[in-house]
Amino acid sequence: MNESRENLEIDLKRMLVVLWSNLWIILLVTALVAGMAFGYAWFFITPTYSASTQMYVNNNYPDSPGYSASQLTAAQELADTYIVIMRSRPVLDAVAEKVNLNYSYGQLRGMISAGTVNNTEIFEVTVTCTNYQHAAIIANAIADVLPEKVPAVVDTASVRLVQYAVENPNPIGPNYTKYTIIGGAIGFLLAAFVLIVAELTDTTINSDEYLSVVYKGYPLLAVIPGAENPKSSYRGYYRGSYEAKPKPKDKAAEKKTTERKPADNKNGGAK
Repeated sequence: MNESRENLEIDLKRMLVVLWSNLWIILLVTALVAGMAFGYAWFFITPTYSASTQMYVNNNYPDSPGYSASQLTAAQELADTYIVIMRSRPVLDAVAEKVNLNYSYGQLRGMISAGTVNNTEIFEVTVTCTNYQHAAIIANAIADVLPEKVPAVVDTASVRLVQYAVENPNPIGPNYTKYTIIGGAIGFLLAAFVLIVAELTDTTINSDEYLSVVYKGYPLLAVIPGAENPKSSYRGYYRGSYEAKPKPKDKAAEKKTTERKPADNKNGGAK
């Protein structure tokens, strides 16, 4: 148990040293991937805009002159029912016909979201699309069509408009900060993972400590020190070096002379 814990501590230390010594690589990859994620969001994702309208659930009781707490509770519960009715095909087909912007039922349904406001009998309808003017037009068309459609389904209730939607030219997405942070996190984890895998799969013997840990029980007789390895992640690690001896010069070639003997002319030259 103690041996396994000791090995674990050594391995963790080894991994931390590898990561720290290659921190510049990790930071470089992190910045690179974060920049790529930001560029993708900036150039390839179309900005989206939203507009919201609010409506009030009115639960009508003809026999009751006032508004009781039970009626308010019933109105809150009916808000979810009205949201379902709003997303139905008859309502959205009427909205598409009113706005006349060439949006289909499926497209409108994907643009619309709704929910109650602070658990009250007021619910808010939000339209999100790539055109801020269209978002406001569609939201206001829903505010006009829904009060006409609800009484046809629920006899004892109606919907009243609280406020129309206004155009908002400021996009709500994409969130560039979110994309950049996610990209940076992916780059950091990817760089760290590659460095750790490369270290774990490296079978090079870099130090006597490595032999002592891996081959326990075998005595280490001697270590031949060499020059310190500047590329190693660990202090005190060595690398083998080999320098070829210069080839000896050819002595026979050095002794060779290019002296030429004078020609022997005993007769004093030709007659």
